[in-house]
Amino acid sequence: MVVSKITITPIDGWGFAENVDGQLSPSFEVELDETGIDLGGVVGWRGQVLSPGHKYAGMPFDMTPRHTTWTGTVVINIRDGFSGMADTEGLQCDWL
Repeated sequence: MVVSKITITPIDGWGFAENVDGQLSPSFEVELDETGIDLGGVVGWRGQVLSPGHKYAGMPFDMTPRHTTWTGTVVINIRDGFSGMADTEGLQCDWL
């Protein structure tokens, strides 16, 4: 999978937890280190937040598709940052 830019936009909704400042963050870019990996029985992605100056910059994350049909919405867990749902732009999922 070749993707030049992946943007993540957190959603304030079910399962939302923000650990840095309690505020929903603006969109940010990520870099994928691994794709199509087993994350505890669900296949997903692993990587790190890129956007310099963003409150999650440099933080590692795991994410999985939110639905069984690819919609672009994911469940993301940014270590020590945010966990919940997010919309994506530029992310591809070829295993659903």
